[in-house]
Parts: sequence; structure tokens; C-alpha cells
Amino acid sequence: MKKFILSCLLSTLCMTVAFAVDYSGTCGNNILWSFDATTGILNIQGSGPVNSTEYNTWSVNQPWKDHLKSIKKVVISEGITTVGYRLFADCINLQEVVLPSTLDTIGVSTFSKCESLENINLPEQLLYIGGSAFLWSGLKTITIPVLTKVSGGAFGGCEALETATVYGIRQYYTYLFSNCPNLHTIYWHVKNGGSDHSPIDQNPQISRIFFGDEVDTIPQKLCDACTNLQYVEIGKNVKHIKAYAFQNCPKLKKIRSYATTPPGIGLYGFFMTSNVDSVIVPCNSVEAYQNANFSNAYGWGNMNIVGDDNCGSGTTTYTVSVSSGNTSMGTVSGGGQYEEGATATVTATPKSGYKFTRWSNGSTANPYSFIVTNDVSLTAYFEQSSTPQPESSTFWNMSDAAFNSLGTISSNKTINGLTIYATSSKNVVIDESAQTIDGLSFTHRLKLNGTGSSDARLLSFHVDGDCDIDVYLKSGSGSEDRTINVDKGSFGNSLTTIPALSTSISKGTVHYTGSAATIYLYSPSSGVNIYAIRVTSEGTPQPTTYTVSVSSVNTSMGTVSGGGTYEEGATATVTATPKSGYKFTKWSNGSTANPYTFTVTSDVSLTAYFEQSSTPQPESSTFWNFSDAAFSSLGTITSTKTVQGLTLCATSDKNMVVDESTQEIDGISFTHRLKLNGTGDASYRSLKFNVTGDCTIDIYLKSGSSSADRLLNIDKGSFGNTYAQASAYGGAISKATVQYIGGATTIYVYSSSSGINLYGIRVTYKNTVDIENTVVRTETQKILRNGQILILRGDKTYTLQGQEVR
Repeated sequence: MKKFILSCLLSTLCMTVAFAVDYSGTCGNNILWSFDATTGILNIQGSGPVNSTEYNTWSVNQPWKDHLKSIKKVVISEGITTVGYRLFADCINLQEVVLPSTLDTIGVSTFSKCESLENINLPEQLLYIGGSAFLWSGLKTITIPVLTKVSGGAFGGCEALETATVYGIRQYYTYLFSNCPNLHTIYWHVKNGGSDHSPIDQNPQISRIFFGDEVDTIPQKLCDACTNLQYVEIGKNVKHIKAYAFQNCPKLKKIRSYATTPPGIGLYGFFMTSNVDSVIVPCNSVEAYQNANFSNAYGWGNMNIVGDDNCGSGTTTYTVSVSSGNTSMGTVSGGGQYEEGATATVTATPKSGYKFTRWSNGSTANPYSFIVTNDVSLTAYFEQSSTPQPESSTFWNMSDAAFNSLGTISSNKTINGLTIYATSSKNVVIDESAQTIDGLSFTHRLKLNGTGSSDARLLSFHVDGDCDIDVYLKSGSGSEDRTINVDKGSFGNSLTTIPALSTSISKGTVHYTGSAATIYLYSPSSGVNIYAIRVTSEGTPQPTTYTVSVSSVNTSMGTVSGGGTYEEGATATVTATPKSGYKFTKWSNGSTANPYTFTVTSDVSLTAYFEQSSTPQPESSTFWNFSDAAFSSLGTITSTKTVQGLTLCATSDKNMVVDESTQEIDGISFTHRLKLNGTGDASYRSLKFNVTGDCTIDIYLKSGSSSADRLLNIDKGSFGNTYAQASAYGGAISKATVQYIGGATTIYVYSSSSGINLYGIRVTYKNTVDIENTVVRTETQKILRNGQILILRGDKTYTLQGQEVR
């Protein structure tokens, strides 16, 4: 018996040793690591390289191999210089990485397969990024610093990557961004072009490339065979476009060059770009471009050279026209006038019993977004749904795509006329549940997870008069029958009840007699599952459709949007956007509202009128200070609000908070801050405001972390169209300054990852732009002086050509 007990103890001890898990250890000379399983944070501290060679024995078993799926954040201390081969590969839940300013090397495959890593702030002094370093990661945007050498495929397979900003590469290789299907926009700021091994050729998905004013050379084969490239903007200092730079780009129709002196173009520079119909150049340079020898371009020579719109405004305006192939099947919206290079979004809305099929250009996207480079006319085509609807009926089927993808619903939603009421604490759920009745096969159900109230776990819809209401339903209990209440006109005004059986799905029918009314469905107690609702009436007339047409009295003063076809009684919103130096005055019907929202009851034709601004905008013309009473009293913001022209986007589950926080900078004392509680999106944790033209945007900000610097994105025109990035420091409040140059647009501000605190935003308009002190697009300030770039980092002072700059 004693031998048996001893044997068991030894077995248990062996098992304990065999399955021991390390939570700390060493990972190089003088370097320690530790993992906190509670927070998911991996800390690495010490100095020097985490490993001394690019390839090592950790290719499969990292020191923290037992925690790969549990690591959510990696914090690497100052003093670390290298992170090596596959160190963090396969950390599929890694969301945030804090890199030290001392880091100069990221090895091969270091962050490969980190599919939850959406953003990373690369240090300014980084010297090398190894091949496949971020292969198959979840990056959505990336900024490559000035000094970096990047090996091939470093960002390959990043399916979520949308924009890449390149400030400088000493050397790089082809296919840097291979297999990144959503990478549409490149911001290129490499001064001398870099190596002639292009990082972006053979990338068919890229549609826009912007060359900054730092660039003097566009390298060879930069975008060879970028078959979706539609718009190229060339900076004012480009002197050379090397051979094959844009050959085989059949969708490239417009080129915008700010260079006053025509650049030299290498052999086949634009070969086979036969669809390019014009090159827009500075007004005073048209003759120089027309007389330039572009014989080597093999493509440029056939293009029409035109000056800026109105010789100096710098923009060309085009009209987007949208129409419905059959207004009894569906309506459209999104038409209007847009500046060249702007993004237009048009939407087709099918009526009950019909579905959208395609646009006249063949696209099946809906909504459909595209870059405006010429006048566009689009027609939306619809067809009857594959399952014919009964005559004069509306059928809301939870198995249809419009419903079955909703999942957990925690706020009110209206789908095809059916309103679903829910809150974060009283939600409803659409999930899979196979049921068959009356020849109908259902795959999904809507679960009313308890007693309904006037604001939660409630369904409502409109009826025009006498009708039959069929409800396909089942009790949420397998053993208890339950009921659904049917109210008319208002919640609580009972019309009847419908039984919900526990054993199987059933159909309950209500014969409604009366005038037009709102019908409410809800459970008086406990859960009930709804599979579908059908409303059938005789002789229900098709809704009447009207056209809303919008135009600008003078497109050199401003543009408009919002035109399309709308059903009678629908709400239309039209917007007038003045250009720099002009202001909106009124619509042709006398309204001065902008945007202007109205109910459509007939065909409407509206013209927007503009006039020159009476005086230039004063210095510090707009200042949103979160310490002011209009903001400081907001507290927790759970829905979108507009205060004094600044729109704060938030939802109930992704909110923002204004609270007390004392800070002082530039002689300004702040008492409150706006906390962006995480990564921003177009509908939450983001701010937006309109600017009328060239201006300076000052943002007073601080990282939400006391130890980690973070990045604030500044987008223009549309969410995701990154114009600049600003650092939010962990130590103290700072001021980031962005010089915006361009026409009237909307500016979006949000965190690229994690929390950032904002204290104030100031927009200053000037008559002229100080190019010598322009802050260019980067996460650290870069100031142009005497044609060179000066990098300012933190509070350090640098000198350039004998001038001290802070």
C-alpha cells in the first residue's frame, strides 16, 4: 500500500514538472521578460538586442510560448535596440505594442500573424524592418519613418491595410505590400525616391497616390501594373519621374501636378495609360508643360494639358448624377457636385419585394464609393426578390440577409420599415434556428429576451388601413406556452394577443380594421421568438416617388450634394459646401439652413447661392475649448451631438466622457478634457468639423496613458482618408499643429488606437499659407526650412544651418 501511495506522489510530481508554465525569464543578455495573465500584458525590460542575430532558435518556441494566445499588449522598455526573428509571431490577440525610441531593428517575421494588431507606432529612428515582419497582421494603417530600410514582403498579406504613409526608405524591395486587397491609398514623402526596387508595383488594388512636397524623384516602376490606379497628385518639387513609373495603369484618367516646372519623364513613364485625358497643372505653367519634351513618356505626350480651374483655385468640380432604373422598385441618393479627387458615395434603396442588383457601370457595391475624376452618371437597377412577395404585402423575414447578420441588437434599428427597439441592458438577439411552416423554411429567429417596454424588446411598424397581420412565432421556453401583445396607435393600447406555443412554431393572424396606425408587438412576460411578420392588404398603392435636384449657382464658389430620388414623405438632406474665400448665403427657395433637411412631397429643384466672404477669417476664429460650459456639462456622451459646429460621435457602448482635468500650456488653463475612450470610427469616438479652406488646426492633447505615447489621426474629406497624424504624449499635455492646404472639406479627428484626451481644438484662417513653416503629415513635427526637413522630437532642440529651432 505504501509503495502504491509513493508511486502516486511521484506521478503527480512528474506531471507538475512536465506542465509547469513560466511567467517570467530572460530573453537576451541583461534583458528580462514577465507576463501578467490578469491584464494580458507582456513586459520586456533591459538594454541592447533582445536577440543578437536575425535568425535564432526561437523560430518555433518563443520564451513566452505558453501565452501566445493570451498576450494582448506588449510593452518594450527604453534601451532595447532589437526585437528579433518571430518573437511575437502567432500572438493572435495582440492589440497594442509600445516600442521604445531606442529601437533600431525589427527582425524577420517578428509580428507575423498578429491578426488583432490594427495599429503600431514605429520609432522615428528605426533603421531596419525585416522581411515578412508584419506578414498577415491586422494592420489598418502604417507610417514608415524617414530612416528605415525595409525588406520584401514586410507588410504582405495585411488584408485590413487601407493606407500607407512612407516618409523615407533608404532601401526597399518589390512586393512590400503584396496581397493587401484593401490598400487603396499611398502617401509618398520619400525625398529622393529611394531605391528603384518599387514597393508598390504589381498592386492592382491601389487607387490613389499622393506625392508630398518633399519628393523630388518618383522612382522607376513605382506603380507599374497598378491596374486600379485612378488618381495621382504630384507635389510641387518633383523634378524627375523615372522610367516605367506608371505604365500599365489603364484606369488612370487624371493627373494633378503642382510642380511649376515640368518634371523630366523617363522611358515609358506613362506607357499604356491611354485613358488619361488631361494633366491639371498650375495656371502659369500651362505653356511650359505644352512645350516640354515628353517623348520618353510614351503616354504623357497624348494628354491634354489644362490649367487650374479658374487659374488658381486648384480644384476642378464634377457632377455625379444618380437615377433609378425603375422608381417603383427602388430609389437612389448621393448625387451632387464634388471636387476632383473627392470621394462620392451613392446609395440604392430597394422597395419591399425588390432587391438591388447593380449600377450601370457594373458595380454591385451598395453603398458604392468612388473617387471623382470626371462627370459621372449612374443608374441603379433593381429586380423582384427571388422569393415573390404576396400581392400588396410586406414580409419581414428574420432569415433574410438584412436581419440575420445583426446578431445582438443593443440600440434601436429600423430595417425596411420594421423598427426594433433595444438597449444595451435590454437587448434582443437574432441567431440561427431552423423551423418550417406553411411551406416556408426559416433559418433564423429574433429573440425577445423578456418583457417588452416602450423603449426595449419591442417591434413596431406602420399599416395604412385594413389588413391582415401574420406573425410566425414560438415560445422561448420548450415547456411553457407564452403570448405576444399586439397594440395599436401607442404602446399599451391593446388590440389583441397571439399565443406562442412551446412545442413548435405557429402562425397567429390578426385582422386589423381601421385607419392608418402604428402596430406594436412585444412579450408581456418572458422570452418569445419571432421568425417573420407579414402585413397583407388589398389595393395598397405603390408609394409616389419624386426627384430632388441640387446645383450650385457657381461651382468656383461652392459645391452641393444630396440629390436623388425619394419616396413621398421621405426626408431629404442637401448640403452646400463653400470653397475657400466664399460663404454659403441661401437656397433658391429662400432657406438659409445648411445642411437643409425637408420632407419630400413633390419634385424639388434647389440652387445653392454663395458669395465672397466679406472679410478674411480672423486669427483664432474658432476655438472649441472643452473647459467651456457648452462642453464641460456633457459628462458621458452616448449618442452623436453637435456643439457649436463640432460634432462628437458616440454610441451607448462606445462612449466618450467630458470630465475634470487641470492642465496648462501656452498660457491657456484647461479645467476639463474630452476622453476618447479607445480607437475611433466614423460613428463613434471621433470628432468632425468643417473648414472652408487653408487654415491652421491646433489640437491640445495628451495620451490617456501616463507612460505610453499614442497617435491621433486627422483625416480630410472622409473618414479613413488620413491627412496627418499627431503624437499624444504620455508625460504631459502638448499642442499639435497641422497646416491644412486645400478647399472646403470636413476634418475628422480620432485615436488610431487606445485612449487619448483632448483639451481644445482651434481653427485659424489666414490670407496666405506660411509654406516655410508648414507642418507636414507625420506623427512627429517636421518643419521645412531652406528646402530641408528638420525633425522635432519631444522637447529637444536641434539646429539647422546655424538656426536654432525648438
